[in-house]
Amino acid sequence: MLAESESTCESLKKNNPTLSLTDRKYALDFDDSGPVKTYQAFCNFSADPPTTRVESRDFKIKLIPSNQPISERISYEPNLDAAKALARRSEWCYQYVDFGCKKAKLHTGSNNEKLGFWVSSNGVYQSYWGGAKQGSRSCACGETNPNSCIDTSKKCNCDAGLDKWHNDEGYLNSTTLLPVVEVMFKGVTLGTEANFTVGHLFCAGLFIQ
Repeated sequence: MLAESESTCESLKKNNPTLSLTDRKYALDFDDSGPVKTYQAFCNFSADPPTTRVESRDFKIKLIPSNQPISERISYEPNLDAAKALARRSEWCYQYVDFGCKKAKLHTGSNNEKLGFWVSSNGVYQSYWGGAKQGSRSCACGETNPNSCIDTSKKCNCDAGLDKWHNDEGYLNSTTLLPVVEVMFKGVTLGTEANFTVGHLFCAGLFIQ
């Protein structure tokens, strides 16, 4: 029989060493006796260490062009509080992000002005994207050596501003900044097209205070 009120898949395995646990959903309480209710979360016990998943609902969301900034809150199942609680209990987390673009940009100009942001769990606007270093104002292609972006003078594929579909994608890795709370875009203006994905939150390990 499973121990009650486990907080993550990692603790579930640790406290039930004699059970054969399979990859499926289990009832977890991410904040123990706190306000977040017990939730049926997917556990991947094939991974080492086991990973816990909180699901996002934001996949290939089409953005409506506007000359005003566009802001979209990210939806989680069961909710954002559960995603935050899981990250706080975990040693590390990762989350996939993707920005699809046709003439829309994430940065512009000689000073690399920021046009696209994601908001971290502590409410700070971040302008680096999946696969790039924190604070870099870059995307994954801009972190390679040599630069592998479509326009090698840029740090993101979308910053080339081409009239054809491209994208910038990759994983964000953090426990203090994840989950992604919101995305905001100032470069999806009239005459451009864009979409975004913020994937599921995956976390592993046990944070020891």
